[in-house]
Amino acid sequence: MSAAARRAQLLRSTAIIERFAYALWPKCFVVLESRRPPLALGIDRDLIRLCQPAIDKGLVTAADLRRALRYYTGSVGYLKNCIEGAARIDLLGRPAGQVSRSEAEYAERVLAERRAKRANSSSPAGRAIRSLQPAGTPHVETERPSANPQFANGPGTIQCTGTLMAAPPARK
Repeated sequence: MSAAARRAQLLRSTAIIERFAYALWPKCFVVLESRRPPLALGIDRDLIRLCQPAIDKGLVTAADLRRALRYYTGSVGYLKNCIEGAARIDLLGRPAGQVSRSEAEYAERVLAERRAKRANSSSPAGRAIRSLQPAGTPHVETERPSANPQFANGPGTIQCTGTLMAAPPARK
């Protein structure tokens, strides 16, 4: 896929989150990254089920919704909030389980991988990080996260079953 196509997908994912998720489920989806709570396992299926009328009209696809969830749950703030024992929430903002140790470890590995990638980049941020390291500090490679069946399609695309949600109130 070309860089332009990836950029177009990212813009579409952002628009989906802004137009659908923030508007329809404000107790679940939070604009400020640092305040994003972990979402319920299986929320992708609930979201697709509740957005089926929009899917049927061609306004959005199931793949678009999954991609938007990956974008949302892949944010640094979201991943930082995925700590062991943290409450997960459903689309209505109700508690729906907790983050397990393996899920918290996965989130931390993703964050560590991103920090290492940034530190090794030639970007201004990467140069700044390297300038703070003492001279002669060896470079440490991080391993890619091992395959985690709960995140089979990347962070945010959770394959576990979740609770069924009530439909959001009809918009007037």
